[in-house]
Amino acid sequence: MNIPRIRLLEIIASVAWASVFVVAIVYIGNKYSMQDGILQEGTLWIIVAIVGFIVAMMGTGYLLSRNEE
Repeated sequence: MNIPRIRLLEIIASVAWASVFVVAIVYIGNKYSMQDGILQEGTLWIIVAIVGFIVAMMGTGYLLSRNEE
């Protein structure tokens, strides 16, 4: 099975950013959790992680699409 180079880069980038996102969420959950739930500051950091993940994926997709041309 021969995968084109650009598709391989897309797969690697997606897996890398998803891994960073999961590690960030686990770190935030461990740092800001309490017995009753997550702290308010932790909620803010989770939102930042989600927005950062979306921006990182959009930027990576844009750069890879420019590379495709």
